[in-house]
Amino acid sequence: MGQAPKHISAGEFGPCITWVQDDPISYLESRPTSEPAFDLIVFAHSLWYFSSPSQIQSTLAAAAKHASRIAIAEYNLHASSHLGPAAIPHMYAAFAQAALEVHKPTSTSISNIRTIVGPCAITALAAKENLTVVREAEFTPEKYVGDGRSAAEIV
Repeated sequence: MGQAPKHISAGEFGPCITWVQDDPISYLESRPTSEPAFDLIVFAHSLWYFSSPSQIQSTLAAAAKHASRIAIAEYNLHASSHLGPAAIPHMYAAFAQAALEVHKPTSTSISNIRTIVGPCAITALAAKENLTVVREAEFTPEKYVGDGRSAAEIV
């Protein structure tokens, strides 16, 4: 979690970005709503960490009160043909982790993947809060993206 913000903050747009590590609903509800405080709120590969679809929906509702735009980047629910069979084990591991997590009596933020939502579910959750998807695109990452590798492989 520390590497990505550090890398992004060192880039061209780093000075324009405010990083907040807090419960999103508590943070947003503590701010005045007289006018949008942010030009853009970005949910970057984070929705799977939420405890439930209803928490995602509530967070989108809170975000809409404080930003003129919301952007969401999230993993798709299929392995792209570009990545081939190598991506399938990571995808299955994510599904298995979410399937186990949903059966826990109390889900904690320590757990990694807790709620898997794909593009259709995200659109449906946004629609329940009268938010409209303006543009949707699918991005295929480079073949050797580090996500899903063990620490030993990264080092």
